[in-house]
Amino acid sequence: MARYGGLFGIMAMAMLSQHCLALVSTELIEESGVSATLVADAFGAAAGGYMHFEVEPTSDWRSNGVAYLVVVAESMTSQYFTTLLEMSDLEADDPPPVCAAPSAGRFEITGHDSFNMSIAHHDRYSPYLVVCDRGGSFYGHVTSTFLNRVPEGDLTQHLPINQAMLPALYTLMSVVYVALTAAWLGEMVRLRRHVLPVHSLCLACVVVKTVQFILRAIYFHRQSVHGGEGDRDRLLGAAVVLFIVLFQVVFLLTLLLFSLGWGFIRPSLRSKEGWLVTITIGFYAGVSLIDASCDDTNSSSWCSGVGLMAYAVRSLVMLTTVVAINFNITHIRFCIQLPWTSSSALEYVKLSRYLSYRMTFLAYLLMPTVLLMVSVFILSWEYDWIYVALDEFVRFLIIAHLGVTFAPLDPWLLTRAFDHSLEQQGS
Repeated sequence: MARYGGLFGIMAMAMLSQHCLALVSTELIEESGVSATLVADAFGAAAGGYMHFEVEPTSDWRSNGVAYLVVVAESMTSQYFTTLLEMSDLEADDPPPVCAAPSAGRFEITGHDSFNMSIAHHDRYSPYLVVCDRGGSFYGHVTSTFLNRVPEGDLTQHLPINQAMLPALYTLMSVVYVALTAAWLGEMVRLRRHVLPVHSLCLACVVVKTVQFILRAIYFHRQSVHGGEGDRDRLLGAAVVLFIVLFQVVFLLTLLLFSLGWGFIRPSLRSKEGWLVTITIGFYAGVSLIDASCDDTNSSSWCSGVGLMAYAVRSLVMLTTVVAINFNITHIRFCIQLPWTSSSALEYVKLSRYLSYRMTFLAYLLMPTVLLMVSVFILSWEYDWIYVALDEFVRFLIIAHLGVTFAPLDPWLLTRAFDHSLEQQGS
């Protein structure tokens, strides 16, 4: 069950949503009575890794009970520790079961303390602050630092082992998307007389994705070196989230306009269609930004409701896209049945484009499910970064295929054989 629950964390890491991993984190803890508070969640440490904890009680706190910093491995969490935490009454037994459970490390807190722990076995480790006395309490800050060894043997890697390859991966994807941006821009310049407004939207989509990967590469490199404690790192993480949301909005709008045939089948949208698209995408952008601002520290029913609204609007747009694609395919097939004209060749090109688009959009819809199955049945948690690599690679293929399918086209190259323009040029 713990592995399946961790899949949501994998998918969140793939997007680098608002729940960015704080590798050097400081938590304010205020507990009284028997309790167990999570300090940091599931850091993937290799054998030879290192953990350091700084406990700073408030000035008015006095050690009036037994309090421990307990480090629990994921194997222990899945076997018994989670069950003990979920018991309805932690104070039912003396000592409480959560305080007597085996752990990878246990340190008694008596005041301002520092604790170090070396990792003997690779696993995901979660530290808890546990108060084990009915009359006990703890008020203060706990700072945790996690380190893994780099290939040279130094303890300088702040990223967990399941994310250690992400800086290199995002650097590579940045280079790939810079090349894709240059290729698309070059094609637009070469056929500038036949560039449609939606082609400029495609360029914006690729540029936003490129900037997103550059920011991700910088962010994870800084996380690897520094652990992400400073204001600059938090600002960089917020910029990454902003560009993720911006790309989602622009890409969704591009898919919708492709399906509606804007510029390819009809020169413009009707007034009501334009207003409806603007309102829908604007609302989706707003709720997505609000949803991105929610995190574990301020999660509430309001945040859950906003996330549900964003999901509902996105699903509605996806449904509209499917219906519009099928409608346009039917319409183009009807036009092909009409008597042959010099523009009939264009209708065949349109049909080919939208049949290809339908298959690409189907792949886009099925991709998360397929990758999730790969993650469940093939990959272990140490290889979460491979899930991210597969996800980004498939997305790149989809974006590139859409670009090839709807690239600017000179219609004269198709109609010249049927409108006698070649004969006129020859004469």
